[in-house]
Amino acid sequence: MNDELKQVFEIVNATLNHEIYQKKVENIIVYKYARENGFSGMVFVSLMHSMVEPTIYHEFQRDHYQYKQRDILQKMVIEEINQLFNAHKINHLFLKGAFLKTIYPESYMRSMGDIDVLVDENQMHLIHQLLPKFGYLLHSKGPSHDVFVKDKSIDIEIHPDIDTHFDGLSRIQFANIWEKQEHYKDYEYRFYSEYQILYLLSHLVKHLKSSGIGLRQVLDVGLYFKKYELTINQVTLNNLLMESNLLRFFHTVLWLNVQWFGFQYDYKYNKTEMTEELLDEITAFMSISGVHGKGNEFNRALPALTKHALGSKGSKGSKMRYLLTVGFPKLSEMQGTKPYLKKYPILLPYAWVSRWFYLVFRKGNRTKNKLKNMNIDNIIIEKQALLYKKMGL
Repeated sequence: MNDELKQVFEIVNATLNHEIYQKKVENIIVYKYARENGFSGMVFVSLMHSMVEPTIYHEFQRDHYQYKQRDILQKMVIEEINQLFNAHKINHLFLKGAFLKTIYPESYMRSMGDIDVLVDENQMHLIHQLLPKFGYLLHSKGPSHDVFVKDKSIDIEIHPDIDTHFDGLSRIQFANIWEKQEHYKDYEYRFYSEYQILYLLSHLVKHLKSSGIGLRQVLDVGLYFKKYELTINQVTLNNLLMESNLLRFFHTVLWLNVQWFGFQYDYKYNKTEMTEELLDEITAFMSISGVHGKGNEFNRALPALTKHALGSKGSKGSKMRYLLTVGFPKLSEMQGTKPYLKKYPILLPYAWVSRWFYLVFRKGNRTKNKLKNMNIDNIIIEKQALLYKKMGL
């Protein structure tokens, strides 16, 4: 692990412990790592002006105020949606960042893009009538969620079901989704803690196999488990994770939180294959990846190709298998962008051709860049697949 990353972890730890970071910060790479991994606006409160190089201090300060400003706007929307749904007796549960904000020392410290809300599928029609009346404009419909926009800047994803891109074993565990939740207040619900852990892990796996994850997404799980460890039924949790084939991955995530953020847990996790070498491999990969794989130096095609190399066929043919999933999406995925397929599924081939024309003639440069990014040596893909397996995927 390089010195710049070590310093990022030290600064994050100071922030989580409400401490002032006492060392000098003089390398812009520290800021780069912090920004790409979702920490730059979070950690500013722990920095001493006199100890930070002025240009770097200004960058952290700017991100800090952006984090706080966006947090204020997002919390206002979250509260308004909560009130609207309560007033109209709509059962709902805030997912991911909208919920995780509540477990950080300050809500702005957990930045997020969209506001995700799980609702009862039978109430979607009512939601589509309700939200536009209060300034929420429908932006798009999809197979796993519909997107509304508030004030041209805040996206709200309304999920009538758990994410359709979760692995099959995780989706099985979330069948009868409302039985996995406990009543919180009015018509708002929250996952039982064991299912919250499973949901967070399943979401990480989804991104690891599609775009990548950064350091903060690992912190989400570690911070949540640290907060609720004493109330979690570990037998129930272990059974859920074993049935979802995620127990080893959970142990890896906890281990990373211990190594990176200094957390301590009473929970006994398996450290058999957890070495300094593996720690360095995972840290290098995730730190370069950044949140949702958006790191400037990261090739987002690598996780997708790795996903197709994890099976028995390995890296051989992984690029073709990936292209087939992009060029010929499943009917359920196409129905979100092509609503006519719900009534006329026989038109799926026509929808595929329409998609190809869109990708070539409307998104030509983007498509060209994606194809260019696929030019990855099979040896690199196989090495990445091996790393995933070591992590428990």
